[in-house]
Amino acid sequence: MFHNHTLEELVELDFLRPPRTVDPLVFFPSEFETHTPKEISKHVIFMHNYWRWSIPISFLYVLGIFYAQQAMKDRKPVKLKTSLILWNAGLAIFSFWGGFRTAIFMIYDAYHMGWGPTICYTTYNCKGCETAPIWVYLFAYSKVVELGDTLFIVLRKRPLIFLHWYHHVTVLCYTWYAVGTVTAGGTYFIAANFSVHFLMYSYYAIRAAGFNVPRGAQMSLTLCQIAQMIFGIFINIKAFGLKQKLGDACMTSYEGIAVCLLMYASYCVLFSLFFYKTYIKKERQTEVLSPASLINGITALLKKSSFGHFKFSGVAGVISQKTD
Repeated sequence: MFHNHTLEELVELDFLRPPRTVDPLVFFPSEFETHTPKEISKHVIFMHNYWRWSIPISFLYVLGIFYAQQAMKDRKPVKLKTSLILWNAGLAIFSFWGGFRTAIFMIYDAYHMGWGPTICYTTYNCKGCETAPIWVYLFAYSKVVELGDTLFIVLRKRPLIFLHWYHHVTVLCYTWYAVGTVTAGGTYFIAANFSVHFLMYSYYAIRAAGFNVPRGAQMSLTLCQIAQMIFGIFINIKAFGLKQKLGDACMTSYEGIAVCLLMYASYCVLFSLFFYKTYIKKERQTEVLSPASLINGITALLKKSSFGHFKFSGVAGVISQKTD
């Protein structure tokens, strides 16, 4: 439906979405966040042309972290307390502001316009909506920056679990794909991710500073992460229904929905397993999770009808990261 227009024209035309019924809600936008359609179109064109770069970046990232692990094998852990505090605090602040901008924007739009316009259409050019697209692109770029999380794990010789790099790689590739193809509805995922990452990086910063965090707070953080995955699954199900109803008028694809749904489902399973093993069975394993054990664990989970009869092992600790 877009092949008769250039990307610059589509940004100016707000990607041919129907006229908005209400203006967006934005509190005190800064000069940095107030971009013209021409400035926004530069990001649109860049991501459209180069989103595939996320694949070789991810490949080099995986090779690099395992090479670095081998290089650190016979060396002492590097003490990075101050750097780790600043790293996590910086990402917490960034995530807070990104979550504040995108969550309020989406909640207000959903309340006044419903699921259809907020899932099926993007918002790039309207009165007061300039802040949303710039935070979408900042989010996409930040997924590359967050690969630096792994460097702290490797240099400090903490267990590098499978889900850690699996999560980084899949989120980076999907985010760049979704933003590069201007997939509608993604701002819901971005708002949820920003919000949970604010809590997560704040937790990491506090732990890195040497403070003890109550077990209840740790449980609450894991539940927030699980809720984020369930929310992602819900949005994908809504998108599928709207796509069937509206066809090409809904700016998403069945392929994109399927990939995103599979990604969120895998996260949901793993975070739920972690919660069960850590807080219900009260086990804490630090072994590195392999792809094979991940597949075996998910397969076993799907065969069980309740959480009371798990027989598999090797899945606990899947999101234990760098602060232990």
